[in-house]
Amino acid sequence: MNKNKKRTRRASGILTVLLTLSLAAETSTYAQQPPESNPTAAVKHLASFGSTALPLLDNAASKDNMSGPREAKEVEAFLDAFFAKDAIKKKAKAVTVSVVQDGKVLASKGYGVTDQTSKSPVDATQTTFRIASVSKVFTAVAVMQLVDQGEISLQDNIEKYLDGYKVTNSFDTPVTIENLLTHTTGFEVREPTDASYLTDASQKPISLKESIFDQFPPVVRKPGTSYMYDNFASRLQGYIVQQVSGEPFGSYMQKHLLGPLGMTSSSFRLTKELARRLVTSYDVASSAIPVYDFSPSEWPEGSMISTASDMALFMKAFLNDGRAADGTVILSPKSLKAMSTYHIAIHPDLPDMTYGFESPVDPSKTNGEDVISKGGDILGFSSLLWLLPDRKVGVFVSYNANQDLRDDLFIAFMDHYYASRKSIFGPEDFKPQSEDVLAKFEGLYSDLRIKLLTRVEVGGDGTLIVSDVSARHQLKQVDDLLFVDEQGKPLAFKTEADGRIIYMKYSNLFSYAAKMPDDPAGFPDVSADHPIIRMPATYLA
Repeated sequence: MNKNKKRTRRASGILTVLLTLSLAAETSTYAQQPPESNPTAAVKHLASFGSTALPLLDNAASKDNMSGPREAKEVEAFLDAFFAKDAIKKKAKAVTVSVVQDGKVLASKGYGVTDQTSKSPVDATQTTFRIASVSKVFTAVAVMQLVDQGEISLQDNIEKYLDGYKVTNSFDTPVTIENLLTHTTGFEVREPTDASYLTDASQKPISLKESIFDQFPPVVRKPGTSYMYDNFASRLQGYIVQQVSGEPFGSYMQKHLLGPLGMTSSSFRLTKELARRLVTSYDVASSAIPVYDFSPSEWPEGSMISTASDMALFMKAFLNDGRAADGTVILSPKSLKAMSTYHIAIHPDLPDMTYGFESPVDPSKTNGEDVISKGGDILGFSSLLWLLPDRKVGVFVSYNANQDLRDDLFIAFMDHYYASRKSIFGPEDFKPQSEDVLAKFEGLYSDLRIKLLTRVEVGGDGTLIVSDVSARHQLKQVDDLLFVDEQGKPLAFKTEADGRIIYMKYSNLFSYAAKMPDDPAGFPDVSADHPIIRMPATYLA
């Protein structure tokens, strides 16, 4: 048992960093600031649900050519064939999946076995999975419920809900509720630590309030100007829900969201009943990972447990004007639209976040469809929820491994049901720029969230060479600040008002990378012997 604990602790130290490194549209529905000061203004001209990379087309004509999932038997046949592949079976031993369309559950199935001892088959209605950061969607819904009730304004300074606590912020712009929802707080990185995972029943969790104020981060970038996937921001959303409602976070979620939706096999807390039905996950050595709990017991950003059938209930309600099966309204149409609309994007063709959802796991594989997505990773489990709101289609998948199976399913699903057109980045008549003009992009970029450095060099007219410690790509320019690599994956840059390049988004879709000073010594987090600094020019060119 001690060996297992040590192995679990070591693994959690790595995987907490991935707590949803998983896997734009018009201006914020609720934004009140003037357009010139509004960071979402650059994305106001996109389609209302945010096509990730496609010029506006005749929707009626395009939909006639793409039927999407319609018949339960056909969808089940597609899923059965996909999960029967040997390559997919090797990535996870237990999978649960559900597909909904226009108020109907077309599939809710389990594949594999709950554990390697009992060999019990996965049951989509009974077998529970940790859905990890897909939990954030539910926390965002709770925030938007309070917005609907007039209890919260999206433009509120978060200090209004912090019992007198003053955020360390040297900027003249406060952190708002909207910043929390779009992960544009400017907070310094905060991630769950190994101490946040409890593997011994005698260990006592701290309260949600303690977990917030024991590690409250300073603001290190002007709020609203940069995107960085932010677990702390989502945890703080949960705390604010607790503060405003006067109810413990978990109780609020059960009473106002999970209960009304009929999600009886879902909870942010690991109850004995849900733990009994929890699928076993395994480490790389095929040893069972001990069942663990959390401190605090309920993580607004990632502790939810659910089943595929329960998740189908949520997808149906979200895609059906916010109404549960019994007609109960869980969210207003205005808030549903706000959660389905990209409010921040580094480039119109490469969105960042809605309120609660993020860009697709592979923006180049949406086939021109409007997709909102939320992925999740936690020790031993990975999940993905994606919706096509204008088509009223939703898919959820979860499995007992930290693998990219969800990416495979997303690509296969989109190619199977929406293959009549492909994602196109940039205007068709764009003329690539000269080497001299592209020189402004050259330099080192440091990821805001993880220790990843990327080097950008001009490769010739209209091309860049982009390298990090693991890969090197040549990218073609398709718009002023947008490039596409050999695999069709986009890279986008962001400029200051004076035209200086300040951020890039490419290798990590869930965080910007900041352009570093020309002298790496001026960047305190980067050592002179960092691999990307020492990388020979012959490798980069």
